[in-house]
Amino acid sequence: MLNNLIKNQYSPLLASIHWEPQNDTEEEQVKWLQQFVKLPLEVRLGLGSLKAGELVRRLADKYQIRDYREIGELARIIRDVFVEEIGRPKVLKRLGRISSLKAEQYNNFLKDLGGVVKLIYQEGLHQARVATEEIPIILALKKYPNVGEMLITDKPLRLEVFSHPVRPSVKNWLEDYFEKIGTSKHNSLERGHYLFNSENAKLLSWQERRRLEEVLRSFDNETSLLIDTENQQIIFRGPRWSGFFMEDVGDINNADEKKNDKKKLEEKKKEQKPFHEDQIVNRSLKASSLAVSGEKKEQKEKNVIDLREY
Repeated sequence: MLNNLIKNQYSPLLASIHWEPQNDTEEEQVKWLQQFVKLPLEVRLGLGSLKAGELVRRLADKYQIRDYREIGELARIIRDVFVEEIGRPKVLKRLGRISSLKAEQYNNFLKDLGGVVKLIYQEGLHQARVATEEIPIILALKKYPNVGEMLITDKPLRLEVFSHPVRPSVKNWLEDYFEKIGTSKHNSLERGHYLFNSENAKLLSWQERRRLEEVLRSFDNETSLLIDTENQQIIFRGPRWSGFFMEDVGDINNADEKKNDKKKLEEKKKEQKPFHEDQIVNRSLKASSLAVSGEKKEQKEKNVIDLREY
């Protein structure tokens, strides 16, 4: 039993909650699993992959981290980069618990840790794309109707066309967007004004607002969303941690893996299909199932926020 607990410390998914694995309670494990299933698909696949455990093992070996409790903390740090979106200050503070690491090693260790985070995310994306498609939101709603029913925020919405609150689904958020500022293309300033000042959107948490912004940007700019085609769900990307470690990271891949990764990248490029303009559907309300009656409302230009900085 203890051997399994020690072995699990290498996995960001299975690592214990406490410093001593034996101190984990069943209630705490259930709570963690409930939190885990709410994570984006590619994060779940990455954290639970065999490659993630191997990367943690390789990082521990490089810095001669042998104590299973310290290895568990290393795996938890990686886990919390994804789950809690912790940044460098919190990571540095927690590195103090790993006595095998010396202060002069921290900078190089952070680079290598960033490399592990990047590779785990890439592994999750690679696995997720087996059953995914990248298309703009309007095409996704036509091809995968259940995408429109996906809940992307927590609290009910109030729409002008209904006398009662409605579900915070993709379809209803788009309808609210149309009601408030119309159906033509909008720039980042107009989107920002809606996201931070409209009755429904101004109450959102930053995580919810980030998801909604991704959907609205796809509608306005016809940018592609990653769609889980089996479950007809949007896989939201671009979490704040994604750019945090990525700029200056170490490389703990061996030479053979580098060659394999390069080969896979070349194969993916060959498989990519061009996106043709004639695939774009009519954006007007009448052409979509999200139609809302009435004229486009006047847009307020005051206190707008530029989402290019968001």
